[in-house]
Amino acid sequence: MDLPITVASDGTVAAEQKISDTVGGLTAVLDDSDGFGNATASIGDLDGDGIVDIAVGAYADGDGGANRGAVYVLFLNADGTVKAEQKISSTTGGLTGPLDDSDYFGRSVAGIGDLDGDGIIDIAVGAYLDDGGGTDRGAVYVLFLNTDGTVRAEQRISSNAGGLTGPLGDNDGFGQSVAGVGDVDGDGIVDIAVGAYQDDDGGSNRGAVYVLFLNADGTVKAEQKISDTTGGLTGTFDNSDYIGTSVAGVGDLDSDGIADIAFGAFGDDDGGTNRGAIYVLFLNAGGTVKAEQKISDTTGGLTGTFDNFDYIGYSMARVGDLDSDGIADIAVGPFGDDDGGTSRGAVYVLFLNADGTVRAEQKISSLSGGLTGPLDDNDYFGRSVAGIGDLDGDGRIDLAVGAYFDDDGGTDRGAVYVLDLTGIVHVNSTGDSSDATPGDNMCDSGGTNSEGDPECTLRAAIEEANASADITGINFDIPTSDPGYSAGPVSWTTQPSSVLPSITQTVTIDGSSQPGWVSTPVVEIDGSLAGAGVWGLDLVADNVTIRGLTINGFTEDGIQVDSASSGATIVGNHIGLDPSGLIDLGNARGIELQSGSGPTTVGGAAAADRNVISGNAGDGIIVWGSDANTIIGNYIGTDATGNAPIPNDADGISLLSSSSNNIIGEAGAGNVLSGNGDDGFEMGPGGGNIVHANHVGLGVDGTTVVANGR
Repeated sequence: MDLPITVASDGTVAAEQKISDTVGGLTAVLDDSDGFGNATASIGDLDGDGIVDIAVGAYADGDGGANRGAVYVLFLNADGTVKAEQKISSTTGGLTGPLDDSDYFGRSVAGIGDLDGDGIIDIAVGAYLDDGGGTDRGAVYVLFLNTDGTVRAEQRISSNAGGLTGPLGDNDGFGQSVAGVGDVDGDGIVDIAVGAYQDDDGGSNRGAVYVLFLNADGTVKAEQKISDTTGGLTGTFDNSDYIGTSVAGVGDLDSDGIADIAFGAFGDDDGGTNRGAIYVLFLNAGGTVKAEQKISDTTGGLTGTFDNFDYIGYSMARVGDLDSDGIADIAVGPFGDDDGGTSRGAVYVLFLNADGTVRAEQKISSLSGGLTGPLDDNDYFGRSVAGIGDLDGDGRIDLAVGAYFDDDGGTDRGAVYVLDLTGIVHVNSTGDSSDATPGDNMCDSGGTNSEGDPECTLRAAIEEANASADITGINFDIPTSDPGYSAGPVSWTTQPSSVLPSITQTVTIDGSSQPGWVSTPVVEIDGSLAGAGVWGLDLVADNVTIRGLTINGFTEDGIQVDSASSGATIVGNHIGLDPSGLIDLGNARGIELQSGSGPTTVGGAAAADRNVISGNAGDGIIVWGSDANTIIGNYIGTDATGNAPIPNDADGISLLSSSSNNIIGEAGAGNVLSGNGDDGFEMGPGGGNIVHANHVGLGVDGTTVVANGR
């Protein structure tokens, strides 16, 4: 079940809280090699304090005997620290079992809602090397909990208990993964999926998943096996693919009224040895597969760079609708990823399409996604992952990620990271209304857009971002029914009636997020109605990014970088032109970098980062006593082809007032400074400036004459 959110996210990390033997409020004494964090799950608000709680597996815990395993129910504070805890093992927490040595109880764990209708949340726990019926066949325990996390009652499901007909074989590892998948058969009782990752249907260790239709007492009413030889799966599988390494419910992706699931096959060799894969399965009501979509290094829309032994899909979880597009998203843990060092691990947040392919992704690792860690070699961050809803009440979904070989307190004791994700609001209207309640983490003017949804305008989005540090991104999703939409050229135009608010908090405004964007900025900010003495966007905060916008018609600067601002990035915009980049609709000036600002990056080596800054009444870019800026790869004074003039009436770039240590062009990323009314480039006093590899008076092709005035 997805918890309600008011703010979308791009999957990057805004803040984190580590829970381990030495930090985060855990009072239990972990032992070496416990592997705390090998499994994590959101279980809902067990103690009724309004904050989501989690369960964490420590599958090699030695209570009662070697490797019998344990699960910790963690009652969390809103900041991700542990308020209280309850261990469930062979010797504590009310479990009667009995567990045996090397059962590895806690190998997997899942919240399954209130199965028995007593008003208290229940969980399922895998013991994947349980010997019920034969060696290492595996088992799942359905645990009916008390509100303090102790076990009130339990039901074991295995080869010889709980109504499973199977049959399971020796070494199947049933219980390697477990997930609540919703009510697949529509009987009003939650069903679960269980991985038996070493099942031999079709070949050695190809694996299998069982969809179990449960009774309210946790026994199995019916089951459907999905493997290489049964259940409707059509994919081609190989030995040691390990289907069912992980499993997750993904909601009703295809909107057919039946819950769908996904499983991991961490030994899949698409692209290289053991890179891993994920399968999204669209189910029939009986649990058989109606259709499927594979996601791997070579198929399904995944764009990340993967290496051998990354193990994509070893862990996986539904994390809710992070980007607010109406489609559930998932997180997967290639825990063998080597970002920053050997096997430090990673998590990918995958934003899905309704057909199960990947629309976008965000990697979180030692080197990416905002994680500060630090992670160490062989931490195996991403061994487990869970979506835990909005823990801290900031309107955004949070994640819990296991690093089961973290060494806090001792070797391989393990850890869990609670990740607070960044927030994004989506502009869905070209209107100009203000935000109704700035600071409430909701971009809402109080009106509705053209499709009847709560309206978020650009003005309202900036106001909300200024009022809330939780908002770090402004994206666009304006429908074609909006009155500001034009089909030729495709664009969505907002016309502010007055000056827009200065940007006073770090934020990324990304016009390239608008559906319909391909390579040109289709979101247009037209200042022709804003009045005299008005700029387009005024950047006051540090580290603001402006991407993929068309900005024209303002009586001052298209973009002004204030003296207080540093670290700004301005890329992929048309400033002074229309969205096509072919028509002059200039501002008074293109970009102004005020004295004291900087460093600012304008443009880049990639075509997508190129700004076209032309048609303005003054300079294309004016730098007033601003230092250490990088201005590369832009067309300044030409149209979007780079070979025809649309003059800035003054200079292309003016470097004035002792501006120093600026980079104007670099090898492979020179600016085109051509077609301007005065100089292509003017430089006053200052030191350390590097001007290199620019085309001045020529087009981007290096041969077409596009003369400046002088």
